[in-house]
Amino acid sequence: MEPYGGFDLHELMWDANNTNYLAVASLALLVYDHLISLREEVDLIWKSHWSVTKGVYLWNRYFALFTLGLNTSIRLREMKTDRVCGTYLQILSVNATLIICTVDFVLMLRVWVLYGRLKAVLYVMIPSIIFEVIVMAYLGSATISGLNPYVHIGPALLGCYSLAIVPKMYNIYPVPPLLVTSVMFSLTAYKCAQTLYGYGRHGMPIVSLFLRDGVFWFLAVLAVGLPHMILSYVARLSLVTVMIGPSLAVYSIVVSRALINVKGIMTSQTGVDGTYDSRVRTNLDFWSDTPSDIPSRSSSQFIREDI
Repeated sequence: MEPYGGFDLHELMWDANNTNYLAVASLALLVYDHLISLREEVDLIWKSHWSVTKGVYLWNRYFALFTLGLNTSIRLREMKTDRVCGTYLQILSVNATLIICTVDFVLMLRVWVLYGRLKAVLYVMIPSIIFEVIVMAYLGSATISGLNPYVHIGPALLGCYSLAIVPKMYNIYPVPPLLVTSVMFSLTAYKCAQTLYGYGRHGMPIVSLFLRDGVFWFLAVLAVGLPHMILSYVARLSLVTVMIGPSLAVYSIVVSRALINVKGIMTSQTGVDGTYDSRVRTNLDFWSDTPSDIPSRSSSQFIREDI
């Protein structure tokens, strides 16, 4: 095909189809995860009292579903004007930033609990997350504002693909989430390993769960974050956004699974008498209405409890 504004239309349409396929697959993956975890969600989330866990879970679960639906709608629709493209992409950028912020909020709470609700941990992590959100919001907004004009050739090309050159600053967009996730995973792994090595896994089911989920969480985010970052540097302009759908789906799923797992194991420990320190439950009051085995004697020590 003939070039269109410097683009090879055949190449552009090929890339658009691949991006659209991944958008649909990402939404399907999220819907599938909703279906297979529906029973756990009803039993552990919907039937429970209101808590931070319930609020964050429902927000993440259904806001992510809406955002992935919006992303798929954009990819599979003929966009007839630059204004429509710009508006939809700005909304998608804001939603994606909010989802990533939710992920980091849950990560922060996990680390805070593991370190005995130490205020110094919050003093470091909260500014880091705020800085991350500000950087991502600015990069997303500034990048999209400079993408006019877009390619409009009728129903043969669905979605929004810019004729402009994506600013180099967009290459930084996937970096902040990877950095924050890496730091929080390192803190989680260190504290969990230190605790389990010192006291053993006996009587520490939530610590073991935090470590297991932390490893899975980090690997899943790495699996979508690294390709996103690499593609933003080396891919053709029409493939720069191909990983947005998979990234948001994976972020949402790992957060939901982590929250359900915590809720499940805390519920299973309810009714055990005389096995936990009286201050243990205080450490997770924000998390749920059931006791846990995360100790709170100090910011750096865990109390071994016998079940």
